[in-house]
Amino acid sequence: MTQSDPKDLIVAALRQRIGEIVSSYETEIAVLRANYTKLKEEFDHISEVLAQKSDELGEGENSQPPITKFIPPDVRKKKDA
Repeated sequence: MTQSDPKDLIVAALRQRIGEIVSSYETEIAVLRANYTKLKEEFDHISEVLAQKSDELGEGENSQPPITKFIPPDVRKKKDA
């Protein structure tokens, strides 16, 4: 055995561990992005439903105040356009 063998083993082990950590990190980021996308789509759908209900409730003789505090500004702009 030469003196460089233990150093090479340590370097190889560290490289492997770093690779495992990076792989785990990338997996977690992918899961978070997927969850964010799903939640964003659900939020957009609910915002549009609230905007439609707000329009329906705003019309008629016994109209109730519109549900605008839960509707994001960008959805209100689409509705007004």
